[in-house]
Amino acid sequence: MKEDPKELTWKKYVQLEKRRNELWETQRNLPYRPLKEPIQDGWNLSVELSEEALRRDDGEFMAKALALVTKGKCVTKDSKKISLIRKNTKFVDVRPIFINIHESYDGKIYKVYVGPEIQSLTEKEFNKIDNPRISKWFSRCETTRVIKWSGQTVTDVKYQLNIREHYFVVKVKKRILTKVQDINPSLEKELAEVQDRLKPYYRAYPGKGHWRYDMRDQAKVFRKHIKNALQKVKKGELENALDDHKTARRRKSL
Repeated sequence: MKEDPKELTWKKYVQLEKRRNELWETQRNLPYRPLKEPIQDGWNLSVELSEEALRRDDGEFMAKALALVTKGKCVTKDSKKISLIRKNTKFVDVRPIFINIHESYDGKIYKVYVGPEIQSLTEKEFNKIDNPRISKWFSRCETTRVIKWSGQTVTDVKYQLNIREHYFVVKVKKRILTKVQDINPSLEKELAEVQDRLKPYYRAYPGKGHWRYDMRDQAKVFRKHIKNALQKVKKGELENALDDHKTARRRKSL
């Protein structure tokens, strides 16, 4: 049963998320049992270097650089997608096959990519590379963003692979299972119910976080900020509580 929009509260949201996470954890820890005979369950997809790239003098190091940003596997059970990939393995042509179209609650259309991907390295991960013939295949990228509530400007650093896209192909391998995880019907039922109740709290577009506070929750946070600001006034750090940047920003949103 879905939540009544008039009854949505931050407290209920937190409780539902906590319960969903507990159910997920229980689900992940369910025991596995071996199969008498292995079975195929879809296909694993991975981005790799083409034969052309591997024949280059530096192909070995290009492959090692690519391996650092293609960890994990993409799985699909869609035989039609597999048929298309086998006809054309070029990564640049495979990507459009895995773009899903979603419509949000406000009627906007969003595209979400769910296929095999090439990621980037953090600065810490990049600094662990001790071979310049591998590190040369990465470019440093910096982006700045402003934290919504504090107003603080933060610089994010990442290292992106700079190998030309035409060198990438998608390899398909059968996903073979030798054991399966048991299913708990009551757990599955409760999980479905909790997820259904959470739907009204989420905005239906990717990467934008969760349900926003209602006015009561915003007021609660404002009271917290004003209390902290008053403490700063007592200590002589501020002349006026409303001079605190967190308090000022929250006040504008009310």
